[in-house]
Amino acid sequence: MVVSRNLLYILIMIITLILTACSINGAESTSANVHVVIEEDAISEDDEVILLYEQEIVYFIDGLENSEIGFLNSSINQPYSIYLFKDFQLEAETPHKDVLIHRENRDIHMEIELMPENINFFQLEYDTYKMLNNIVGQTVHREVWDQPDPLLKGAVMLQAENEEKSVQVILIKDRADFPNMKLTIHAEEEMTINRLLAMAKTIVKTKMSR
Repeated sequence: MVVSRNLLYILIMIITLILTACSINGAESTSANVHVVIEEDAISEDDEVILLYEQEIVYFIDGLENSEIGFLNSSINQPYSIYLFKDFQLEAETPHKDVLIHRENRDIHMEIELMPENINFFQLEYDTYKMLNNIVGQTVHREVWDQPDPLLKGAVMLQAENEEKSVQVILIKDRADFPNMKLTIHAEEEMTINRLLAMAKTIVKTKMSR
């Protein structure tokens, strides 16, 4: 009887240990699943872009610092938001192209086109060169921006002008904080161009507005 009781006790201990191990594994499995859900929620929250209604925008003219308040605008045509000075407005021109235009002088404007990540920039530059040559009819000057700049570093600039107009196109790619894009500037004064570029530097890629 003593042997039987010992065997029974050992069997009970083994069964208890097995049940305890299963319970622990089940708890660990449940915790892991909850953890995954929490991380997915965290990623979703991190991807949400929260922007303030207004922002101070700093730019330079002749080496002197200037600042103005920009007000948040969201494109209804492309997935981005931008801060605009009070004398400019954003309009949808064609699908996948917006125009940032001066409220009092519509000849002063900048076209904004976001480009896919896999865009062929060699083809884009060639097509832009032909476009400038056709609408302006003069020699197209090419330059690569080599000065430190969060937006313009490495950008290709194509410019053409005649007696009636001056058009400058900036092709921007592979910038950490900006989407690939094409900016077409219709302006002549340096101050106006600097203000347009200052606003372009506030572009943030977002979800499409509804």
